[in-house]
Amino acid sequence: MQADHDRVVSLFRDRGDLSDSDAGPWDVSEGRVIGDFRLVRRLGRGGMGEVWEARQLSLDRSVALKLLLPERLNTRGLDYFSREARAGGKLAHPGIVSVYGTGEEDGLHWIAMELVEGGCDLRRTLESFRGNEETDEEFYRQVAEFMAEVADAVQAAHDVGVIHRDLKPANVLVTPDEHPKLTDFGLARLVDENSISMAGDIIGTYYYMSPEQVAARRAGLDHRTDIFSLGVVLYEMLTLTRPFDGDTTEQVAHKILWVDPPSPKDLRSRVPQDLAVICGKAMEKDRNRRYSSMAEFAADLRRYLAQEPILARPSGALVRMAKWARRNPTRSVAAAIVAVALVAITALAWQLSLQKNLLQIERDNLDNSNRALGRQSAEAERQAKLATQRAEELAFTNVKLREQRAKAEEARAEAASERDQAQLRAEELQQVSDFQVAQLAGVDPEVMGLALRRTVLEWVGAAGARAGSDAEASGDESIELERLLAGADFTGIALDVLGEQVFGGALEALEDFENQPLVQARLLQVVGDAMEALGLLDRALQPQEQALAIRRQELGDEDHDTLISITQLGLLRQGLGDYAEAEALLREVMETRRRTLGEEHIYTLSSMNNLGALLHVRGKLPEAELLLQGVLEVRRRLLEDGHPSTLSSINNLAGLLKTRGEFAEAEPLYREALRVRRQTLGDEDPNTLTSIGNLAGLLQVRGQLSDAEPLLREALGVYRRTRGDKHPDTLRSMNNLGSLLQARGELDEAESLFREALAGRRRTLGSEHPSTLNSIGNLGTLLQARGRLDDAEPLLRETLAQRRRALGDTHYNTLISINNLAALLEAKGEFAEAEPLYREGILGFRRAFGDGHTNTLTLTFNLGVLLKASGRLSEAEPLMREALAGFRDKLGDAHQTTVTVIASLGTVLFEMDKLDEAETYVRYRNPKP
Repeated sequence: MQADHDRVVSLFRDRGDLSDSDAGPWDVSEGRVIGDFRLVRRLGRGGMGEVWEARQLSLDRSVALKLLLPERLNTRGLDYFSREARAGGKLAHPGIVSVYGTGEEDGLHWIAMELVEGGCDLRRTLESFRGNEETDEEFYRQVAEFMAEVADAVQAAHDVGVIHRDLKPANVLVTPDEHPKLTDFGLARLVDENSISMAGDIIGTYYYMSPEQVAARRAGLDHRTDIFSLGVVLYEMLTLTRPFDGDTTEQVAHKILWVDPPSPKDLRSRVPQDLAVICGKAMEKDRNRRYSSMAEFAADLRRYLAQEPILARPSGALVRMAKWARRNPTRSVAAAIVAVALVAITALAWQLSLQKNLLQIERDNLDNSNRALGRQSAEAERQAKLATQRAEELAFTNVKLREQRAKAEEARAEAASERDQAQLRAEELQQVSDFQVAQLAGVDPEVMGLALRRTVLEWVGAAGARAGSDAEASGDESIELERLLAGADFTGIALDVLGEQVFGGALEALEDFENQPLVQARLLQVVGDAMEALGLLDRALQPQEQALAIRRQELGDEDHDTLISITQLGLLRQGLGDYAEAEALLREVMETRRRTLGEEHIYTLSSMNNLGALLHVRGKLPEAELLLQGVLEVRRRLLEDGHPSTLSSINNLAGLLKTRGEFAEAEPLYREALRVRRQTLGDEDPNTLTSIGNLAGLLQVRGQLSDAEPLLREALGVYRRTRGDKHPDTLRSMNNLGSLLQARGELDEAESLFREALAGRRRTLGSEHPSTLNSIGNLGTLLQARGRLDDAEPLLRETLAQRRRALGDTHYNTLISINNLAALLEAKGEFAEAEPLYREGILGFRRAFGDGHTNTLTLTFNLGVLLKASGRLSEAEPLMREALAGFRDKLGDAHQTTVTVIASLGTVLFEMDKLDEAETYVRYRNPKP
């Protein structure tokens, strides 16, 4: 029986400093002498190296000695290390850690730097502040003073041609007297040196990158990238929250490129308005709208401190409205959401139509102005010729020429103004589009379901009052009604309303945007993505396909937006079980990004992760492992182990190891992913729930049922409440809990869950979807366990036939169905048909997964049991010995499966009169449950 525990997710979800507590993988310890330095104690460890407090023997002084890690001893690592030394050698400023020298000793590359005794980095300082519920005015003044000093230090670096490119709290040390010391120039760009970065390389730490860094625009990257990053640090100091966060690297990158964070005052009301405005100007996505230099940035901070007017100005009213809309998605009762969404769509259509008309008027006015300019220029030229011919009228003609020139300049100014107005209208059109995106993307079915339930109760209560019911009767009626509604799926009702009314109405309204195809494509993509996220997979297909067709035609196959549409359609196809079509789409994206962005770009890694996860599902394990292992290695190197993208890779690789039967290797990966996701995302985040299900599935396979059950019940409870009973994730969770309960012998509850999951999957996914087949197979094996063999057989035969046709004879799930049907036929005494199925399954698992895979061993044992029942003891004995050796190695002697195999082998040996050897095993004949 195969329960679909592993929902392999592709989260785009990047960053990279290791914990100071991590031990270095090399022979470096206190007291070792490296050249002129004796190591005293390790101060920290990062992605490139370890930093030690050391004593410089020749000068009898304490220094910070940075040592390059052995795994970084390659061309790129040595370049970053030497670049840090060269950059530091050019800098002399009290706000920058001084570099004393660099060298190499016994294969260890080192940089000797100023030791900031008693200091810590700004990251830890911020962590100590995060628990503060309130901050006062003095705190913000200290922040402004501190950041002005940091800006001074960065300006000093810019003055000598050094761009830091990795400004973040971890790279700002705080001295004991609370002054900053800027450090770590390993990613710096030296303006007078040629860059060796490859096309598509990402330089910096994702949360603090500028838009131009995220877009990997190597050409033209200048000092203003540091201004953006320092603005992000200022935002985090003011709010104690990062402005650009997300579950995936692509979410973070998307926010940096396109989404404005909330104003710091929205998160902390006591943040001074001037500091919020300064922060916003530093973080402008258009670098031409940021401060032009760090000196200007620092000057505005000091104007705030001196209570003088700052130069930065807040955004206009229309921009603020658009930002507010993105931060406050629609949350209301069902009827209200329908009304708001439809009104918003209607308003959008009217606005876009109005904008189109206004823009056409502006174009006409601009054409008229250009024609007027042509006439004015011709007149000016005629007057000039006339002035030359009539010297006696020179004075008069000069006056006329001046008048004509003035008119021409006025016409040009008017035309420029009209062009500016047209541009403004286009920007407003985009803002209206952004507003609609927020409206459609923010619907919440759980909130709607709760509101519907509350509305029903209030309506019934009001109806009773109008009918003259007394208070006691009304109270009894309300209690009874609440009892009846306790099991009602109001979230599912809300989803039906959303599908039929909101999204159906949205798609009809979007037909009016044929003349504005890119706006139409963007909104179609948003609608499709929202429907997919809510589990309305079949409804999501049409808008996503339409959005992709428009983008291919308008933007080409390699445009970023086109690739996003291809990816989303591929993942949707995967969710619908169209694996071949999904693979073609996801492979197209991966190959395009490899060619255009390079192997280690965040988008390339994401597309490799997506394809690897799908190939795992399709049973193409060698290529899947190659992709998933490669992505994880790069993400562990570039990012923190706890980064969402790294966790996605950890989760996907663990799932593949589980499929291979390498349980001991998979479990620590699953536990790592779950622990970090609970800490960073919370217990009810979809990714946390995925990790809960994955770990529970592995524990179940390893026989730890009591540990797995509370995890599965926790996940199902959250899914029912937040997504409704019909959502694919809820149905998957039902199926997994039913599988565990069957293993525990709690067959009544297991059957109820299996039947509910099967009905839901048939209704929402169709009878041939892989998940539906999974439910059919699980129900069949449960009915077999209950002795209802005739009821179970058609279900198991249907599952195997469908899987042979859709997945092939050697796919993992097909082999599971072969075993299940063989076991049923054996139970019915139909040994002749069961035996070849067992042998086919054993051969398939041996070829795909090896002799030691748990399922290979299970089928080997099952065939041995069948041969024993047929009286062919000499054939059964070697099969049971092989299974026992494998299970002992894989599961240990105490596992229930191992105990069962021991007892069965003892019985075979006893019946073969091998009594001396049988005595060792017979005592396991009746193992404790």
